[in-house]
Amino acid sequence: MRRRAERAAWLIIMILVAGTVSAQAQPQAAPRPWERDVAAEDRRVAETLFDQAVELHEQLLRDQAVARYEEALSRWENPHIRWNLALVMMDMGQYLRAHEHLERALSWGREAFDPPDWEKITGMRQTLLRQHLAVIEARCDQPHAELALDGKPWFRGPGAARQVVLPGEHVITARKPGYFPLARSIVLPAGTQGAVTVAMSVDGIFEKRRWAPWKPRAVLGGGLAVGIAGAALYWDARWQLRAARDELAARCDGQLICDPETPSAYRRGRWRHHIATGAMATAGTAAAAGLVLLFINQPRAYRTENRESGRFQIVPLASPDTAGVSARLRF
Repeated sequence: MRRRAERAAWLIIMILVAGTVSAQAQPQAAPRPWERDVAAEDRRVAETLFDQAVELHEQLLRDQAVARYEEALSRWENPHIRWNLALVMMDMGQYLRAHEHLERALSWGREAFDPPDWEKITGMRQTLLRQHLAVIEARCDQPHAELALDGKPWFRGPGAARQVVLPGEHVITARKPGYFPLARSIVLPAGTQGAVTVAMSVDGIFEKRRWAPWKPRAVLGGGLAVGIAGAALYWDARWQLRAARDELAARCDGQLICDPETPSAYRRGRWRHHIATGAMATAGTAAAAGLVLLFINQPRAYRTENRESGRFQIVPLASPDTAGVSARLRF
């Protein structure tokens, strides 16, 4: 019996030693991502601030709770602190900030929370989007276009962006040198999603004439050509009339009474003189008209039209609960 008791005692001792060695041999669990690179003092202070914030929240001292949570986050970026801060924001009606904190908490992934907590957080996010918030999506294919949402820089084209916003009216603006500045207003109820495609128009100056440049120049040139021809005929008519005078003088030869036939040179001179006179009158009129047309046909500067102004804007809306379109006519 004594030997049996000794054997039992040794067996118990061996089991205890083996259990101790096995426990010491088991590796410690690896720290989770948000636990890495955190000083022990910062973690201790953050945990203390977190406990204080929870108590203040339970006492409905929400402003003080928010201050404690934010101070704790300044010490230690922790998804659970973000989650609790989002709860306070929801109680205070600050739904957009609550959504931002939930998104940052969920960015750590499923492994950061127990399955029930993960379901709660994702459910909170869906509740915010369906009941208290809206979503704007915008696309711009214009390179180097600067887009802003409600006066704040958003993104640069070409590309697209998505932003969670409060319900109500929001303004999307786009700017680019050499293009008309663009503004689009969208009204979104809670639980809806609006999408808009931004298209910009070139803003430039171009010259425009009433007629093609060659037309008034042709009128002026034609008038000058006719004038030159008329002048030539005029000088030829004068030469013909001088020849007729000489012919008449030769026929009469100093006689007091002379009734010869009308010289042919005189007829030709008179005929060409009439043609020259008509040609020069026509030339003057054509030249004056050409000058007037040249003045009227001077180039005038015009600005390109903004093709986006006056267009009927349609914004598709969609949400888990509702669907439809919102339309607005811009003047």
